[in-house]
Amino acid sequence: MDNLTIYLDIDGVLCSYLDIGKEYRSTIDHEHIFRDYSVNALNEIINYYQADLCMISGWNSGFKTPEDYKTFLISRGVVVNNLRIAYQHNRLKYIIQDINDNKIDKYLIIDDEGYCVKDEKNKDAW
Repeated sequence: MDNLTIYLDIDGVLCSYLDIGKEYRSTIDHEHIFRDYSVNALNEIINYYQADLCMISGWNSGFKTPEDYKTFLISRGVVVNNLRIAYQHNRLKYIIQDINDNKIDKYLIIDDEGYCVKDEKNKDAW
């Protein structure tokens, strides 16, 4: 793969834990509102690198297809080129396997949890 792949979480990244509550929900679909500055920063990265998204969020279970997810993200102002939905229950293991299986050499993990892919990437346990 030539494009940058962004492994993207939603809670704590695009919408703040501080905003969780009814007054911060969209009147359209009652989901949490994304922070404009977070969406703008993400879009700058996506546009600059023509990046693809791989969603690693707990929100993944709410979407049956990548096209549904893409439509939702676009409705929130996120630029979406290509999108994949990851198995998110063991994010680090999924990310490492995805990087290895798809020979991804350019990636960015945007999550409110920390990962050290470099140290874990070649462990025998995977």
